[in-house]
Amino acid sequence: MEDETDEHLLEAYFAGDRTAFAVFFQRHFKRTIAYAYKKGIPSQETTDVAQEIFAKLHRNIHLYEAGKPALPWFFTIAHNTCVDWFRRTVHQRRDESLYGAELPITAQMRDRSTPETGGEFDDTLEKNLCRLTTEQRWVVEKRVVDDLTFKQIAEVTGKSEVSLRKVYQRALDALRKALGSGGKE
Repeated sequence: MEDETDEHLLEAYFAGDRTAFAVFFQRHFKRTIAYAYKKGIPSQETTDVAQEIFAKLHRNIHLYEAGKPALPWFFTIAHNTCVDWFRRTVHQRRDESLYGAELPITAQMRDRSTPETGGEFDDTLEKNLCRLTTEQRWVVEKRVVDDLTFKQIAEVTGKSEVSLRKVYQRALDALRKALGSGGKE
């Protein structure tokens, strides 16, 4: 079964062969985790998202058309699952009064600091990030920390790319102004 194509594995799984699913899962699980991470899912969430992707594969195997390329179909499920994760995250954050006491952007930046970058997070920047609106902080986080494109952010939020670019630019202007004055306004 290891030598079978992905297409054959999905067809066999649809026919009831559990071993086919296990082989497909082993073949693509790490790749699915990497895909979720590349799409901006935090590393501590990627395994859960990958498992959700395979659960959706299981629920939707009846929609796979025999003979069609398997990976584009599968990674469409993966893409939609990542978008769903972002939508849930946005709604959850809104429900939690938009971020609470500490901004996730500052925590993520601290987590990503390395000896090469100095290893320390600048408290002045953190204080100035707190001055941004919630929407500005969120867009900056998605664009800078998670490295999403404006198109990807627009898919998650339902806002236009143009409006997101304006929000982002206003945030950068505010940070430049605050940091240019030594963070004192």
